[in-house]
Amino acid sequence: MPFTQAEKEELTKELDAARATAEHWSKFNHGYEIIFRVIIALMSAAVAVFSAIAALDGTHPSVKLSAASGILSGLVAIVTGFAFQTFDFAGRRARWASKANELIGLISRLKYLNPEPEDFIPRKNTVISYDPDNSAPLPAETH
Repeated sequence: MPFTQAEKEELTKELDAARATAEHWSKFNHGYEIIFRVIIALMSAAVAVFSAIAALDGTHPSVKLSAASGILSGLVAIVTGFAFQTFDFAGRRARWASKANELIGLISRLKYLNPEPEDFIPRKNTVISYDPDNSAPLPAETH
């Protein structure tokens, strides 16, 4: 038997709350991805400036400039590896966005298609319980 109007409204509220959370975390990860990219760009620019100053200094560049350039180069590599391999902001953002899109689809299905509860509820539970912070993709729907 299809959902009653009251059940549809309750499910829609639950799905919409989960969608809002997924969209929040997608935007959060996107923001941090941008912040890390800006930090890396600024550090890379500093390396270029220090290297240019050292090159213009003649045959004996300052030890301090050379050391600063080398340290910043190492930090750029460390921050890049740490931010994009450990945190994988872009991947997390994409997985959270995928979850949000799937929830929007479930809301639309509930609103326009009047799905059967035995088909709809398992998929809803799968999508809501999916954790995009792990590296696994959202499980595909099966029929």
